[in-house]
Amino acid sequence: MVAAEMIIAAGQFSAGSDPGENTTAARRLIAAAAAAGAQLVVLPESSLYGTSEAAGAIAAVAEDLDGPFIRNIAAFAKEHAIAVLVGTYERTDAGLPYNTLVALDRRGDVLGCYRKVHLLAANQTGPLATGFSMAVDPAGVVVANAGEEPGLIVARLSRGRLARVRAQVPVLENRRYAVVPSPDVTR
Repeated sequence: MVAAEMIIAAGQFSAGSDPGENTTAARRLIAAAAAAGAQLVVLPESSLYGTSEAAGAIAAVAEDLDGPFIRNIAAFAKEHAIAVLVGTYERTDAGLPYNTLVALDRRGDVLGCYRKVHLLAANQTGPLATGFSMAVDPAGVVVANAGEEPGLIVARLSRGRLARVRAQVPVLENRRYAVVPSPDVTR
C-alpha cells in the first residue's frame, strides 16, 4: 500500500574546499532530517566540494561513486534509515568530472545517478550560490523556503493534493518518452 503522505527535507549548506567538513555538514543535515521524521532528504548539488577556483580544482577532488564521500553518505542514510539525494563530482577518465546527482535508499544502497551535461562553472559554487532551497507543491505553491542561511526545511507532501492537481492539469497524459533530434532544417 502506498502512503497518503510523505515527509521530505531539504538540507542547505555552502560546501567549502574541505571534503571532510562538507561530509560532516551533510551528516548533520541527514541526522536532523531523520529526527524530524523525513523519509527523504535532498542535499545540495555541490555537496562534496565548493570553490571559486578553476574547474581543474574540482577535477582534482572528484571521486568515484564508490569513493569516500558517497560511502559516508550511504552509511549515514543507513544509520538514520532515510533516503538521500546528494550532489557530488564524479571522477572520469576524460578529465573534467561529472556533476552527478546520486540517489540512495534508506539502506544506503545507490539506486541510481544522474550525470548533468554541464559542469557548474567554478564561480557558481560556494556561498554565493547557496540559498533559497524550496519545497514546492505540484501547483507551484511554495510549501517551505530555507532562505539564505544554512539549515533544514521539512515539508509534507500529499498524494491527494498531487492527484487533484494532475486532474486539473493533465500534463502527464501528453508527455513523450523519446528524445529525438531536431529535423535538419538546412536541407
